[in-house]
Amino acid sequence: MRINELISIFSELGCDEFYAKELSENDNSKQQIYLGANFRSINQIPKGPIYTDQNGPRKLVTFKADLDLFWLNEYMQPEPAVKAKLIWYPKYPEVRLSGFLYGCKAAPSEFFQATNRISGRILFLGTDSATGRVYCYLGIPESEITNEFISAEWADTTGVLTNLSRRKKVDPKSELLRRLREIHLSGPISGQILSRGMEIKPYKARNAGGLTLEAMLGIPHNSISEGDFMGWEVKHFSTTDFGKTRGRRITLFTSEPDLGLYNENFIGFMKKYGRTKEGTPRYDFTGQHVAKFRSTSTGLRIHVEGFDFEKNEINEADGRVLLQDSDNHIAAGWSFSRLLDHWERKHASACYVPGIFFKKTNEYAFGNNIILGIETSFLHFITALNYGIIFYDPGNRVSIRGDEHFAEKRRNQFRFSSSFLGGLYKNIEEVNLLKL
Repeated sequence: MRINELISIFSELGCDEFYAKELSENDNSKQQIYLGANFRSINQIPKGPIYTDQNGPRKLVTFKADLDLFWLNEYMQPEPAVKAKLIWYPKYPEVRLSGFLYGCKAAPSEFFQATNRISGRILFLGTDSATGRVYCYLGIPESEITNEFISAEWADTTGVLTNLSRRKKVDPKSELLRRLREIHLSGPISGQILSRGMEIKPYKARNAGGLTLEAMLGIPHNSISEGDFMGWEVKHFSTTDFGKTRGRRITLFTSEPDLGLYNENFIGFMKKYGRTKEGTPRYDFTGQHVAKFRSTSTGLRIHVEGFDFEKNEINEADGRVLLQDSDNHIAAGWSFSRLLDHWERKHASACYVPGIFFKKTNEYAFGNNIILGIETSFLHFITALNYGIIFYDPGNRVSIRGDEHFAEKRRNQFRFSSSFLGGLYKNIEEVNLLKL
């Protein structure tokens, strides 16, 4: 079998993305299959919600996500591996594929025995973004498909997965910068969105700047990964001067609390902690919240539990970020698993692009001075949150009359200033596209 034949089989099963991983001798049923340092490095793979675990003899804190994984049998028909999951071990840190053989007769178990150290194996993956299914096929040593993969020239990849759609060697970073330079030189661009059917449509909304930039880069809306361009997350932020890229507020993500009064009774939360003007039915819960300090808007403060900041590691499976009042009541909170689920949808590396909005014409121009953030993790996020680099900046409101409520809006966003990007990434690069 050749690679194009396998891609055709995956496509017939509904797959829209195709990847491969060259397995090491240690990738087996006991030690599991290594896939990267964190969930971000493999966010191309659809997975279920992230949950925590602290079982086993060593009581290590782990985060898991179930996979809907199938192996192709000898007739190229899928059979499920019912206990397949991804496991992140933050202590090391690394993500491994576990349970990928269990209960599946079609799985090539003989090539994953812990007692055998086998090199020259290629794991091929097809992913279906619509159903979240992952299909697997093993290229055994010296087979036609394995030799084809090893001898071919593939594009540079993020992490351990090779995108089978990219045969020509292209440096993703250089290609991204080249495309952004073209976009900058093209001048103002009408607000637009690129549909999943690759159709460009006019668009007007608060988030139109980012969607317009993504459309110009060929990134369709509602992609699995946020703003993915060859493994880079592309983030737009507003400015009024292309020479000033620092000090701008950027939204990392929004996440509904899964703990506290907010989660149990949103209206009760808004009545207790929201602000209202006398004679009006509207309650607002807004204001910047920074760890360790009480917000002047709400009287609440952020507190992180379950993380050892001296050792820089998660030490409790039920770790959480809390919003507490002066009596230490939990007004709202996020479990680490909830935050991790949002954070790991992003990429290990990101590109931040300034944009100017021209309201009269609904046009956007994108700047030449951009910022690259290279290598990050959930540990960066928690540390940055604890030290006030990342802050909670909600925009919740509701109108209440008697027992009725209406005009409800929930927006719970975590933001940061572009001046402190260095606290989120291992490396930062500032690039002037006009000097490339």
